[in-house]
Amino acid sequence: MAESLATGTPVVAYRRGAAPEIVTHGLTGFLCDDQRDAVAALCEIQRLDRRDCRQDAERRFGVDRMVREYVALYEEIIHTYSSRGFLHRVRAPRRDRDLMNGLDRPGAGSDSAETAS
Repeated sequence: MAESLATGTPVVAYRRGAAPEIVTHGLTGFLCDDQRDAVAALCEIQRLDRRDCRQDAERRFGVDRMVREYVALYEEIIHTYSSRGFLHRVRAPRRDRDLMNGLDRPGAGSDSAETAS
């Protein structure tokens, strides 16, 4: 449905699942309760402006919005966990310990590397 709206194509869908979250009834398509509603919606679909479908899809599902929301979520997670001291307890593996154990070599820890003479 979101892909259809992104191409400027109005959507006729049953009022189930994610349809009510994606389709704005009367603007980007029609939400129907039964077959009779769907037939009536097809008769009305020509009055919808395809530009409205495209603009609504861009505003709600576009890359810019998704990036902004992911960045905001990551910042919230970092702030929440750093204020609790969690991020200070998480440490990356120590390079010198890995060197002492020979884990920096390709194939380290495999049977073939250990049995080779």
